[in-house]
Amino acid sequence: MSYDFNKQLSDGEAGERYLDDYFNTRFEISKVNREGQRRGIDRVFKCRETGKTETIEYKTDKKAQYTHNAFIETVSVDTDRRKGWAYTCTADLIFYYVPGDGLVYVLEPTVIRRLLPLWAERYPTRKVRNNTYYTHGICVPLRELEACAREVISNL
Repeated sequence: MSYDFNKQLSDGEAGERYLDDYFNTRFEISKVNREGQRRGIDRVFKCRETGKTETIEYKTDKKAQYTHNAFIETVSVDTDRRKGWAYTCTADLIFYYVPGDGLVYVLEPTVIRRLLPLWAERYPTRKVRNNTYYTHGICVPLRELEACAREVISNL
């Protein structure tokens, strides 16, 4: 099976717009520039009530509602040996959004990185073909994400 990069990008952007709209009442949300995105940051959230600021990486996974697994990317582009977001994300938090289930798993990148070796032993790894390369990841059950999440936001 091959994924269309443009389709995946479109799905991700739709998820970003939805999450921006959802969280906009509680946070002032700023998009980051290209350099910030390369560091694994999509947004800066400033709490309207407290003024606290956190950086956020959005991940949208439309297939997780069917597979009940999150795809935790460990290799982004195998031909370049480019590490995946599980290793490269520098955001304070990852919002892992499963649209069909209406859930956002609020994850700390440091917790994800700490669990990667265990998950690699317990769960299957998969590679997904893009046009000229593969992306690799661990298929982690959503219940595992829930167990390590700072919070799970439901009814989105």
